[in-house]
Amino acid sequence: MKNILLIGCGLLGSSLLRKINNKKIANKVFVYEKSQKHISQIKKLRIGGTVIKNLAEGIKKIRFDYFLHSHEFL
Repeated sequence: MKNILLIGCGLLGSSLLRKINNKKIANKVFVYEKSQKHISQIKKLRIGGTVIKNLAEGIKKIRFDYFLHSHEFL
C-alpha cells in the first residue's frame, strides 16, 4: 500500500494530485493545505485526496511512503 502526502495544493500541487489519482499511483493521497481557497477548489473539482488540517498530527497518524512538497508553506 502506498500513501502520499502532498504539502501544498496550488497550481503545481493540484496538477500532481490529478496525475496521482488518474494513474492510480497511490492507494491514499493526503493533502496538507493552509489556503481555504485552495481547499475549496480541491473539493469543488473533485480531484481526490483527503485534506488534513494539522500537519504534525497527520504525520503521526499516517504512515507515508512519499512526501511531495509543491511550494513553500512556512
